[in-house]
Amino acid sequence: MSFSLVGSLLASLALAAVHVFFPRLERAAADRLQWLVSLASGAAIGYVFLYLLPKIGDYTAAIVRKEESGWEFFQYRLYLYALLGMLLFYFIDRARVTNPRHTHWLTWLHGIGFSTYSGMLGYLLPNVPRQGYFPYGLVALAFGLHLMGIDHQLRHWHRESFDRYMRWLMGVSVILGWTLGVFTDVDKSELAVWSSVLAGGILINVMNEELPDHKEGRMSAFLGGIGLIIVLGIIVRSLPRID
Repeated sequence: MSFSLVGSLLASLALAAVHVFFPRLERAAADRLQWLVSLASGAAIGYVFLYLLPKIGDYTAAIVRKEESGWEFFQYRLYLYALLGMLLFYFIDRARVTNPRHTHWLTWLHGIGFSTYSGMLGYLLPNVPRQGYFPYGLVALAFGLHLMGIDHQLRHWHRESFDRYMRWLMGVSVILGWTLGVFTDVDKSELAVWSSVLAGGILINVMNEELPDHKEGRMSAFLGGIGLIIVLGIIVRSLPRID
């Protein structure tokens, strides 16, 4: 079996485990929970700015070269997809704020929305363009920290539903996304679209819920998360690429 198949499978199982076992992780973290949430925030922000946005820029440069005679606005459409991804998860969160009494359908909306989000992460895992198992471990670490921040908020909003079924739904979604990424022919243009939507989703989720505020956030952990992604990015980009 290839590195990409085994490595991405192990990474997807690790991310699914973050969802499934998060209630135990949260109880074990206890007083360190807010520190971990702030660390997750920094890691997510660092991942968007140091990996996803540069990738979108590379894809966009290729589109501009290929479509020189096309409409210039739509040559930069990947940033539009990132905006749409941000708006999608903004509306999901907005529904929670403006309709606090409709808890039943909001629970399902959040469950479906963030399960789709987890599925996107799983879908991207088989396409890490680096050789060996090590890059998948680093990607799983970055994604796992981010999912911990999301799970923390979802469990705060819907504790009973999260513990009963939502965590399982999101865990299965990671595996389903990975399966689609492995057994479907992923075109680079399609991968670029999903990466853009994911970038927008991560940004709004971090800004809305994970970004530490003055009272509860841990600035040292937040900066540590960014520093962690910088170090991981340097290591991963020094590894041989898969052509």
